[in-house]
Amino acid sequence: MDKNEKKLKQETQQHNDAEKLKTIDEAEAEIKSAEAAVISGGAARSFFRAVVSNKEWQE
Repeated sequence: MDKNEKKLKQETQQHNDAEKLKTIDEAEAEIKSAEAAVISGGAARSFFRAVVSNKEWQE
């Protein structure tokens, strides 16, 4: 393997590594977004239950 081939192989590997990191970062961002949606949904559900309970209590 000559010098140019070795350099090209190294640059390709660096590019592939950068793409993997980008993909991992995107996946982590999606997970955090999903976690936030679950927490938000849980809070909304709790609020709705409290409103319904309060309304039933007032009747």
